[in-house]
Amino acid sequence: MQILMTMLALAFLAGTKPNGWAGTAFRQDATNNVVQKGQAPKVRTTMSELLELRATERDFRHGIEVLKKADAIADASRARAAGDRRLIGLYGYSVEIPGLKGSEPPNSFTVVPLPATRDMIRSQAQDRFQSLVRSYAERYNQSLIQ
Repeated sequence: MQILMTMLALAFLAGTKPNGWAGTAFRQDATNNVVQKGQAPKVRTTMSELLELRATERDFRHGIEVLKKADAIADASRARAAGDRRLIGLYGYSVEIPGLKGSEPPNSFTVVPLPATRDMIRSQAQDRFQSLVRSYAERYNQSLIQ
């Protein structure tokens, strides 16, 4: 997103449009995604937000805000309706699947570990993020499987 905004700013300052953009109009949708006029915006889900996070303080703080607004049951319902069979995994000594009995996912489900999760806690923001993401993942995974 930042790269695209930088490219747009530089093109504006130079009075040109990058190749392939001639005659197209771009706008920002309600969630600040840059979309081409006439196209549907790319849907941002809690899962997509969490998968983009890395183990940085800034990302932990952003993840906390995302998780405070998230509804795991509704997210799982939408995922199920869309055919998304990915369970949330958390990195630690090994990959853990919160909310599941045992360590293997049910048939036809896959596990996607969240890159920002760790077993070593180094800050208060990370501790808070880990707590919220574990709670969210438990509810999400249980709801998705039902």
